[in-house]
Amino acid sequence: MSPKPRSPLAWPRGDTEWRAREMDVYAQRDTTSSTGDLLVNLGDTASYVNVFHGGRRIEVFDHNFFTHAFRYVSPGTWQATTDTAVTPPGGTFWSLLWWSHDRDSVADIIFSPGGASATLDVGFRTGTSERRSLGVITVPLANPDTTCAALSPAWTDSTTSPPTFHPAQCFHYATNGTVETMAWATAFGLTGGQIFVAVSKFQQSLQSLDSFSPCPWDPDPTGSNAELCRGASFLYSTEGTDVWSVPTSATGPRLLWSFPSPKEVFWLAGSEDGSQVVTGEGQSQATVRLTRGQVLVEDPPTFSGCGVGYRRATSGADATPMVPTPSVCLAGGQGQGTISPAPPRSGPCVNAD
Repeated sequence: MSPKPRSPLAWPRGDTEWRAREMDVYAQRDTTSSTGDLLVNLGDTASYVNVFHGGRRIEVFDHNFFTHAFRYVSPGTWQATTDTAVTPPGGTFWSLLWWSHDRDSVADIIFSPGGASATLDVGFRTGTSERRSLGVITVPLANPDTTCAALSPAWTDSTTSPPTFHPAQCFHYATNGTVETMAWATAFGLTGGQIFVAVSKFQQSLQSLDSFSPCPWDPDPTGSNAELCRGASFLYSTEGTDVWSVPTSATGPRLLWSFPSPKEVFWLAGSEDGSQVVTGEGQSQATVRLTRGQVLVEDPPTFSGCGVGYRRATSGADATPMVPTPSVCLAGGQGQGTISPAPPRSGPCVNAD
């Protein structure tokens, strides 16, 4: 028999939990569909979902970290509650916030930007002890040449003897080629003593370059000494993401897997048993124009592939279908999900038979 709708959540049967729409909380109860069962309507937007141990309590937080709590009452019924939780919070929730399972350690990342590369010094802190560095992830970044976008033309000063020639001088430049940037997300792995780091890269590539013509601010645009400007257009797009494991044993960072298609990871977290990671992921593309007046104008970005993904921690393969939700890309912290923690060993968590 299929599971009863809106029943408690149990990890051993493959349940996953996510906030698939702006005000609704859903649960997925199989590995073949991303439709899911509606659990509760929040009446508010939210940023974090926390499924407590035992699967009978859910807490959802808004942007100000106000808590909406719900408890399981009976099949089909989840009820808002203000009582105190009697079971521990889900480990995945703490993983999302960089904490270890027992909240005795927290990840600590030092980002250092550079020209041809950037680095992430991955470490952690335990209690009041000093930060411990576990290794450095170096991210190579393309750093192209530049081309002139605005210049003062060459001219000759005939009032001197002999006349003095002044070469053209460029006073504003544009990138000529592809420039890469990066973003990163972190989670504390709940098993195996590791910190997950997702490194996403983006590229801005030159698409077109206009011819020089008088700059719009020049008082004498038809004169021989008019300053010259030209516009350009660039395409900004998601390039890809690598997921790293950094063991707390300080053996050094290890690349786990890369996304097979261009994706940005906005956030990630580890499952209670360490077998999966949940990701807020998507990709974007935008046209950026440099006007002849040397002003950068970015068109509204377009998004695709946005949703909450559930992937095998060691390979990145899909564990269950991705849950599509545009809010992951539109707000970064919206549409977040979690993998429900394991129930207590004593007694069943859910009547799922």
